[in-house]
Amino acid sequence: MARVTTQQPQLVKVIKQEVFTLCCPVCDQQIGEFVQAHAWSALPSSLTCSSCRATVSIPARPKGGTMGVWDRDKTLDLFQRQLYALQSTIIRYLEFTDGNGKLHRSKYVLEVRVKGKTYIAVVEGYSHDYWLHRIDLHPLAPQIDMVICYRHNSCVRQKTLELCSPTGREYESFSPPHWFDWDARGGRAWAQVFTGALLAGQGDAYTELEKIRDESPAAYYRYLARTAQLAAHKWGRPAAV
Repeated sequence: MARVTTQQPQLVKVIKQEVFTLCCPVCDQQIGEFVQAHAWSALPSSLTCSSCRATVSIPARPKGGTMGVWDRDKTLDLFQRQLYALQSTIIRYLEFTDGNGKLHRSKYVLEVRVKGKTYIAVVEGYSHDYWLHRIDLHPLAPQIDMVICYRHNSCVRQKTLELCSPTGREYESFSPPHWFDWDARGGRAWAQVFTGALLAGQGDAYTELEKIRDESPAAYYRYLARTAQLAAHKWGRPAAV
């Protein structure tokens, strides 16, 4: 009679390791590799962000938690609280008629006066949200000549007012963020600004696109696909303004 033996499965001991990373406060990009808690003390006192070249101080110990995301409501509240510092006033909220002839009062499109000049502004958490929300397809789009955002991380046709600075930072039409460098390709932050510049029809962006086509056809088609995706009409209800 054959002898039957039963082999007990070996238990695999799983050890949970907690890792941390540091994000740049300017462009939100990851700085360096993931670091285990015991190796944190070996980090230098500061690191340079590869995307925007900002110098970021390393805290003495890792801090957990998530970074807050700025949305339109937070930006609008911040703008209202900083009106005096920004030398601005809110004149009125705009109204528009939808496809069914119904009149709506806008919550995020308003007439403002900034440093003596009057604008029709749309409020966004980040300037890239202008493209994500397809504002350029909205009935009010032809009137909008300013984007008010917490952080400027794209490129738009309108003048941009960035609120993350206490006194605000103004960008002219078609201007990328101050940290953006056309020659420093790579990273999500750079690609996001570059895609916005293509959508806005910025001339330098299309010159750069031709260089990318010659150097990396795969990257060239990725940028074309992403631009087409953001430019296309999105089915369903448009983002409320």
